[in-house]
This record gives sequence, structure tokens and C-alpha cells, in this order.
Amino acid sequence: MGFTKRAVLTFLAVSGLIGLAGFRVWQWTTDPRFCMLTHESEARWIRAGQPFPLQSTFEKDRRATHFLHEFSLSGPASGSVIRIHAFRQFQLWLDSPDSRADPLFEHTRTEGRSWNAPVDVRLPDLSSGPHRILISVTNEGAPPCLMVSSPEMGVFTGRHWKATGSLWGWADAADLDDPPVNMQDWFDEKGYPTTFVSMRRVWPWLAIVFGLSFAWTEASFRRANSVRSWVPDRLSASGVRWILVGAWWLLATTNIGSVPTRMGFNWRHHLEYVEYLIENHRIPLASDGWQMFQSPLQYLLAAPLYRFASHHLSPDECAKLLRVFPLLCGMAQIEIIFRSARLVFPTDDDRQVVALLVGGLMPMNLCMSQVFCNEPLAAFLTAVVVLHCLSLLRSTGELQGVPLFGRLGLVWGLALLAKVTPILLAPLIVLTIVCHGVQRNSALLWHVHSLGATLGTCLVVCGWYYGRNWVLMGSPFIGGADPSRGIVWSQEPGYRTWHQLTSFGRAMVQPVYAGAIGFWDGIYASMWSDGQLSGTSFSARQIPWNVDFLQVGPWTAVIPMGCLVLGFIMGWRRDLQSARGQICFAVAAIGIYFAAILDQFVSIPIFGVAKSSYALGLLPCFGLIAAAGAGVFLRHRLLRALLFGGLFTWAFAAYSAFFCVK
Repeated sequence: MGFTKRAVLTFLAVSGLIGLAGFRVWQWTTDPRFCMLTHESEARWIRAGQPFPLQSTFEKDRRATHFLHEFSLSGPASGSVIRIHAFRQFQLWLDSPDSRADPLFEHTRTEGRSWNAPVDVRLPDLSSGPHRILISVTNEGAPPCLMVSSPEMGVFTGRHWKATGSLWGWADAADLDDPPVNMQDWFDEKGYPTTFVSMRRVWPWLAIVFGLSFAWTEASFRRANSVRSWVPDRLSASGVRWILVGAWWLLATTNIGSVPTRMGFNWRHHLEYVEYLIENHRIPLASDGWQMFQSPLQYLLAAPLYRFASHHLSPDECAKLLRVFPLLCGMAQIEIIFRSARLVFPTDDDRQVVALLVGGLMPMNLCMSQVFCNEPLAAFLTAVVVLHCLSLLRSTGELQGVPLFGRLGLVWGLALLAKVTPILLAPLIVLTIVCHGVQRNSALLWHVHSLGATLGTCLVVCGWYYGRNWVLMGSPFIGGADPSRGIVWSQEPGYRTWHQLTSFGRAMVQPVYAGAIGFWDGIYASMWSDGQLSGTSFSARQIPWNVDFLQVGPWTAVIPMGCLVLGFIMGWRRDLQSARGQICFAVAAIGIYFAAILDQFVSIPIFGVAKSSYALGLLPCFGLIAAAGAGVFLRHRLLRALLFGGLFTWAFAAYSAFFCVK
């Protein structure tokens, strides 16, 4: 394919993606199904400054908040208009002592307006002097919020307004972009230090590891360049692979019985799925329980072991025994990452080591693999799919036959039978197969057979489950928030603002529950630490992890994160030309997954959505991109030593954070 054609296709693809993204953002701000609250130039969205609950509420409770503002007019006003945005229904009183009088105006959803449409209320003639506006906002399953503007009277909502609810008295209103008022009190009560306090406690250990790693890397570089050195040989990527496997095995055997049963997102409900299979001998419908919407493969594998163990062990021991599945999946990822790195960088041992370290010891993998859920199995199978696609994108090699695509469809179907998330790989799988054929001048019939073998096998493996959902539930893909389940629940904050989508910084100071502040804080904290304490609200004494190493994770991860950023930016360098297609695949896969997480973050406005673990199956992609970005440093002796010193220090901190010694 010539340069001109490639440039045109790239332009069209990028333009199409920008257009789709723009259309989705437009939907976020206009469609009433999304709870996106946008501030105006002078008026701000406000709410009552009540405590921020971390738990989910299994009902859509009706809440009401009164907002009060007292103002003064220098002269009489006639025909003034006040514009009101309310989330969602409101009543307005003007110069009324309280809300027991009849309201001047009332807005409900029965009026045919969407809740996010502004309401202009024309006020009666007002005399000069003091006045008061009282607005009561009601909402279900989310906090009542208000934005008011009237340039004629100089009235705009802000922190100077007062707010009250049924359980608290009048107090200053809170801006929607303010951090939760009780978060710092929660941290103090639970005993979680800031990252700076933790760094002061562990920096000697980090300094020792960095010094030893720096010295070893520097010496190994001299050894490689035929200079006498005390280092006997250079550590190979294969050696690092086996060291990581051994470290994972040690962690698994130590922690499998030490981590409390209550660790893990919805741990009790995942066990209920297994118990349902044993008791009812059928796969549940999404409406049968809290986690029954999940794909069944992990639970089908766990049910025989759980049933056998229940005759010999206590329920708590049975629950811990099931962790063998996610631990093995997490360990197996190391082999997938190694094979991927060797495939993409066959002659570059240093880049293979970088990929292994970054992908193999990512905290989101260390964390998620120690609790029973379906994410690690789906991630392992997704990683196998990624490896198949990377092998197809090799610049050299023969045209592959139909059996390979049948195996690709089989693994992809199993991944979909473990969790619905791998459906996001569909466009990349199709594009990979097409590119493989185009590069080798294959006939059209080959494309038909290859795509048919892949998609057909996948459909045979998992189509029965999603077809069943479609017939019985009305849709093949049922999520936890799908109304067809008939399970009503809610969680804070209940709305989204642009500040939540653009802010960052909390994760660097207090990573625990940083997702309550914004999307990027939640993503970064869950990628490089346990940002949501594995779905618990344990105190620092109760959590099995080593808190200080856990808290410094976001700072020690600056090195691997920097490699990732450089990989995204500089992955198109000339020295990576032979691996360009595979790096493009890795970048595209991560982009698609995180775009989906962002869209879910806006669509389901709860703080627990901002989790990097949804992209756990892309660990090979993270490793490859980090390795591509690390190439900038690997050609210089000092920079290489600094890079590996930082990477080994981060790896030590990440591993130590999740190795139970309590």
C-alpha cells in the first residue's frame, strides 16, 4: 500500500473517530438519559454539603433539598426572569417564610419537559429592598442539584447560597466540583496516610533497591560491551519471566489463605452465583440476583470444586479455595506477556524485560487476581486473543490457514463466555484478519473463509448464552444497571460534571477512593494501586495489603507510566518500523477499552465505575507500549541504568504492597 493511500485511509479513520467522539459528547450534554451537569459562566450547579456515602443503596430513595438565597434590589423590578436548571423536579417560592405556602411555580416531569431543559420563570413585580428565593428540589436515587441565573437581578447560584435537607440544618451549599466533605475525616478515621507520609516511612527500602538495581544495570552494560565487571552475565528476558513466575507462586501460596474472604468486589454475590448453579442446575437469568448478569464460564468451572470442597471444608475455606482460579490466571498472564514481547521485539532483550516487568507486575493484576471473580479468567483469555492477533500482524510469515482462525474464534468465544468486555475487540480482530490477508495479497475468498471461521466459531462457543439473553431478557448484553433486571440501586455521586472528566491529582496524594473525585484519578489509582480497596471499606489495620507500599504506588509508578506515555507518542519511530502494526494494535486496543470505560463512567454516574481493571486483558498491550517508549533510554548507558533502577524500584514496591505479612 502506497504512502498516499495509507495517509488518506489514516485521515478518514481519524476523522471518523473524531466525528463519533463528538457525536457521543453531544449526546452526553443533551440527552436526558445522561446526568451531565454543565456549569454556566456565572451560575454554578450546587448541592447540599452532606457526607459522601461509599456504599451502594439498593433502592432509589426519594431525596429533597431546600435551597435559599437572600438578595436585595436597589430599585423596583418588573417582569424579571429567573432561569432554573434542576436535577430533577423543583418548586419555587418567592418572599415566602417557608415551604408550607403554595409555591409560585412548580416543575414536574409530567409537564412534558426533559429534566435537563432549563425553565424560565417570570417573576411578579418586585419592590426595592430585601427578597428571598426558596427552591425545593427533589430527585430519586441521586442528590438534588440546582443551578439558577438571573442577570437582571444579579442572582446566580454558588457557595453563598444556603441548603438544607431532612437530616441536617441550613449550611452553605456545596459546588458540585468540591471534593466530598467527609473524605478527609474518613481517611483519618480509617488510618490511611497520605502518599507523602508513607514515602517518608519506606523511602530507605526504595533507595536501597534503586541503588542495587542501578549498580547492577550499569555493570551489566559494561559486561555487554566487553569491559571487566563483577556481574557474571546479563539477565535475560527468559530469566526475568521465570523470576516473575516464581514470585507469583510465592505470593499465591502465601496469600491464598491470608487474604480475608470479604476482599473483592461483590465477593458474596459471586459466590451466590456458584451456589445457584449447584442448587438449581441451570445458569441464572440476569434478574435472579445481583451478579447473575455475568457471563457463566468462571462460575461453571468453580462449581464442581466448590461442591466437592464443601463436604470437607468450612464455607470460609471453600470461598478462599476458589481463589486458585484467578491466581493461576494472573500468573499465566506473565507467559502471554513474554510471548508477546518476544514476538514484537525478537532481538531486543531489554525491551522484552521492560514489557515483562510492566505487564507482569501491574498492581491491578496483583490485586484482582487474589479475589474470586470472573475478571482474571476473562483477562487471561483476552490476552490469548491479543497474542493471536499480534502473531497475525507480523511483517513476515506465511498466509495463515483457516484452522488458526478457528482457534482464534474459540478463544475469543471463551473470553466472551467469561465476561462481555472482550466484545470490544471485535473491530480490531476483523481489521487484523483483513490486514494479514492484504499484506500477503490473498484472494477475497480467503478473507471470507477466515472471517467466517473466526466469527462462526466464536458464535458457536458463546452465541447460545447471549441468544438466550436476547430471547428471555430482550437484549443479548445485560449490564448491572440494566432496568430489565428489575434490580433498583444507586451510588454516589449520581451525576457527572466536566471537572470529573478532566481533573487529576488526588490519586497522587490519597489514592484510596480517588475515583470519588474524578475519572482520571480513579483510573490511575486503580492501575497503580488498589484505588478502591478491592470493594471494601476496611481500615488500614484491617486491610491485608501493606499500606505504606500501597500508598506510594502512584509515585513509584511514574517511571512505567512515563514509558507508556512515550510509547503512545513515539511508537512510530523508524527503529520500530517492523513492529509498527503490532504497536498500532496495542494502542488501538487500549484506546477502545478506555473510551468504553469513559463512556460507562458518564452513562452510569457512580464513583465505582472508574476502574482500570476492566482493561486487565490488555496487559500484553501495556507491556509492549511501555517497551516501545523505553527505547529512548535503552541506547544510553546512564539513562538505561536510571530506567531499570526506577522500574525495579517500582516493581519491588508493587509486589511488596500485595504480599501479605500481617
